Amino acid sequence: DGDVPTDGVKNELKVSSFNGSEWNQCGGSLNDGSNTITATGLGSGCMGISALEPVKTFYSYKSGDWGIEESWTLDPAGQAKKGNGVPGAGDRVIILNGVNITAERNGKMCKSLRIDDGGSLVLGTTTGHDFGAVSGQGRLTLASATFPAGNFSAFVASTGGTIEYQ
Repeated sequence: DGDVPTDGVKNELKVSSFNGSEWNQCGGSLNDGSNTITATGLGSGCMGISALEPVKTFYSYKSGDWGIEESWTLDPAGQAKKGNGVPGAGDRVIILNGVNITAERNGKMCKSLRIDDGGSLVLGTTTGHDFGAVSGQGRLTLASATFPAGNFSAFVASTGGTIEYQ
């Protein structure tokens, strides 16, 4: 996914074709230098570029509920309240050291979730979550028999985090 700018927003561009009902990614490459975007190496049927919504990276700001703005910032250090909103399905989420985020409602979603060492996400009995690619060395706590959706392979690796059932 590349680097994320300091403002926490990254525009993602893909070389794609539309077949009348869906977009399909092609094998071309993009050059966005000088505020000009050009597509090269397009395969058969590839005719354009699709711009997706900006991807935001939300960092934990202070301990609290996932669903309230006061818990989140776009500041990578987590020191200053910057930006508004709460993470959504297309966003990256990083829970920083020393911060405890709780999910007081079902259905929390994000593109990726990283729980840093010393950080924690407490799901309690809530369900229906999808956290995409999950990594980090922090703690995930749940009290439900339903495990959240996502790719937890990095999180459960020997250098990964801790899953705690209550």
